[in-house]
Amino acid sequence: MLLYASSKLIFVGGIEALCLFATDAWQVYTPEQLAEKYNNITFLFYCLILVLVVAFHHFVYRRGEVLLAIPGHDLKPYWQMLLPFSYAIVSGAVGSCSVLFAKSLSNLLRLSMSGYYQLHSWFTYTMLLLFLSTTGFWMARLNEGLSLFDAILIVPMFQIAWTFFSICTGFVYFQEYQVLSLSLSLSLSPSQCAYQLKLNLVVSPVSIATSFRRMNT
Repeated sequence: MLLYASSKLIFVGGIEALCLFATDAWQVYTPEQLAEKYNNITFLFYCLILVLVVAFHHFVYRRGEVLLAIPGHDLKPYWQMLLPFSYAIVSGAVGSCSVLFAKSLSNLLRLSMSGYYQLHSWFTYTMLLLFLSTTGFWMARLNEGLSLFDAILIVPMFQIAWTFFSICTGFVYFQEYQVLSLSLSLSLSPSQCAYQLKLNLVVSPVSIATSFRRMNT
């Protein structure tokens, strides 16, 4: 109980640090500006890195599954953490893209409410389709992850992966690094460390072993 309360305190502290130092500026973009940002070379390079990260962790997870299916083969202890971690990374990297698409949709909705009708645009329906696809993927992976791993192990990993990739994707897409203040820069790393520390406090060896036995069944 004490560990859980401590982890929550660290989690809230990290969120408050981000909110305290973050900028409150809100800019409404036109569909042309949003589409242009999707073609930005920095964002495309980030997407390439994201694809490589997803492919690597998917390979690691599948490799672990193959080894786990071999009768009488004892996996090394690090697989007990690596399997759910790789599963959460793939889920969070893809599923968190729904945040970006949702923000694009909310931007288009604000334009429509301001008199600049956007419901006839192909860009609007593309964003809607991508949002539904990534959200559906995220929900499916959440349900499957809870059936494969112990909740106290996989849920913090899901939360960390989702938050980390949501921040990174929005950071690169909206080019927030161009207006990043020193105070926010100094707050980002401790906030992310707080998420990781929360995982270390919440996850116990018992929950890891329970999840590993569940995958063996």
